[in-house]
Formats: sequence, structure tokens, C-alpha cells
Amino acid sequence: MKGPIIVIDADKRTCGSMCNILEAHQFLGIPSDSLANIENLIEKLSCRAVILDMDTVPVDNRQFRDLKRKCPDLFIMALSAGPFHPELKEAFATYIYACLCKPIDPDELIYWVRSIFCNARTSENGSAQNE
Repeated sequence: MKGPIIVIDADKRTCGSMCNILEAHQFLGIPSDSLANIENLIEKLSCRAVILDMDTVPVDNRQFRDLKRKCPDLFIMALSAGPFHPELKEAFATYIYACLCKPIDPDELIYWVRSIFCNARTSENGSAQNE
């Protein structure tokens, strides 16, 4: 298993479904229903990626900024049914690696997750390695 990837979604059923998709592709999904103590969980698990459902977990630019300041190597993927989030302009420009539209296309999700782990290995080793 690769990962872990923390899936933050207040809807436990959707969160579980997302973790199942990840695990079907050999990625360890860790469910969480809020941002409370997320920095501790990221550090404890040596997590490289977070998938955050912005429709079920309230979030603002400051929270993204604080999370990236505390965990600068973290990749943040956002999920949303809404096409625009003008209130999160700073977060999209600076802190969010990718934003996927809901309902989630499992192939698109796995594409972005694989790219995260490829980018993480490239930055650690100085060169890309095949998946």
C-alpha cells in the first residue's frame, strides 16, 4: 500500500467510498470528518496528501495557509460540486494542488493521486521514477 492519504469529509458514507476507491488502487485512505487536529494526524502518519471535501467541511483561506505553513510538503486536493469558489481565490492560487468536481470520477481521482506520489518521489530523489 502507498500513502497514507487522509480523506476529510463530514459525510461518513462518501468518505468511506473515497477510501475504498483509493484502497482498490493500493493507496491507504485514512478517513477524517473534520479539520480538527489534522496537523497532528498528518505528522503522526507522515502523510503526503489530503483530500478535502469543501462542500461538507467548512474551510477558508486562512486554514489552507496555516496547514501549508505547518506541513509545507503536503499536497492538498479539494473536492466540490460547485464550479467556482471566489472566496478561496488565494487557496486555489497557492495551496491547492488539484480540485475535482463531484461526483468523483474514480479514474481522475487516481490519476491525481498517482501524480502526487510521483511528484513526491521526484522531489526526494531529484529524478522521476516509474510507478
